[in-house]
Amino acid sequence: RGMVLADFDIDGDADLLVTHQFREPDLFRNDLDLSGKSWIGLQIIGDGKTVSRDGANVRIQVSWNGQSQFAEVLNVSGFSAQSDRRLLFGLDGWEGEVAVDLRWGNEEKSVRLRSGSYHKILLGTAKIAQSVPN
Repeated sequence: RGMVLADFDIDGDADLLVTHQFREPDLFRNDLDLSGKSWIGLQIIGDGKTVSRDGANVRIQVSWNGQSQFAEVLNVSGFSAQSDRRLLFGLDGWEGEVAVDLRWGNEEKSVRLRSGSYHKILLGTAKIAQSVPN
């Protein structure tokens, strides 16, 4: 019926929940060993005025050690399900600070964050108000 990608156990890798029409869902845990801090997770929260509250359409570039990845917060992700809006980035063995560049509308902001955890980034009229590790 539907599929949800989310980090249910908050360990830095995406797990999969599969829903069915006539029975309980199945949860497939990704048990990849990320005991190090070679990942970063971001939750974008907007002010509801200049940035949507769920961070939809914010474009993000994460850079570290000469490498980078891009992602965009999507407000839909499938039929009969909604995947986690938090974004996960694997950092190819890198553990340390990561440059995070955010773009929404005509605005751009940058922040440096530590790998190995989730961070909430608040955007909008207060600009980047804080980055709070989860």
